Amino acid sequence: MTLAILSAKMQKQATWAQIAEATGLSEVFATSACLGQNTLSKTEAEKLGDMLGLSGDVVTALQIFPTKGQGQDV
Repeated sequence: MTLAILSAKMQKQATWAQIAEATGLSEVFATSACLGQNTLSKTEAEKLGDMLGLSGDVVTALQIFPTKGQGQDV
């Protein structure tokens, strides 16, 4: 999911600020959701998907509660 979002962001030459504005979220929260650290509502995920041209699978994945710190030794 994150790779697809970052790839679309680069292709569209979008900034985190533009993504935040399109989704109606703060820049920090929008960025963290795109990087897999937070969950978006269906409406927020759809707005992001429309802006970046994301697949339905990615839009759905944005709505699933993330596993933070996955792969890190604690």
